[in-house]
Amino acid sequence: MPVPYLFFDGTCAEAMTEYARILNGHDLNIMYWEQAPEGVAPEPAQKKVMHAGVTLETGRLFASDYPEGVESEVGRSPSLCVTPKTLERSQEIFDALSQGAKVQFPLGPNFFSPGYADLIDRFGTHWMIVTDLEQA
Repeated sequence: MPVPYLFFDGTCAEAMTEYARILNGHDLNIMYWEQAPEGVAPEPAQKKVMHAGVTLETGRLFASDYPEGVESEVGRSPSLCVTPKTLERSQEIFDALSQGAKVQFPLGPNFFSPGYADLIDRFGTHWMIVTDLEQA
C-alpha cells in the first residue's frame, strides 16, 4: 500500500509534530541529516530532517525537508513511498515503475535499507521504494 511522503522547506519537524498532535499520532520518529554517516549529508542540510514518520489512525505518514540545492516543489504533490517486505518484491515494483521513468536512484542497498530506489514515473508521480529493513 502506498504511503504519502511529504516534503518541506525546513519545517518538517514542526509539521510532523503538529500532524501527530492533531491526528492522534504515535511512534513519531524524526531523523536529521546530521545523524547520517559522515559524508552522506551536504553541510547546509545538517539541521534539516532527513526522514520522519508517524503512525496515524489510518496508517503511516512520512516526510522530510528538501536538502539545500535540491529544487523544491513543495505543495505540488506528495511522493508515494512503498515498503515491500522483500528485496524481490522491491525489484518487481521498481522494474514496473521504471518503464519510461526518470530514475533518480536505482534500486540498491544503502545505510537505512537493504533496497532503496527513487524515481519519477512516466506519469510524473514521484515514488520511493524502501525495502523493509526488519523483514529483509
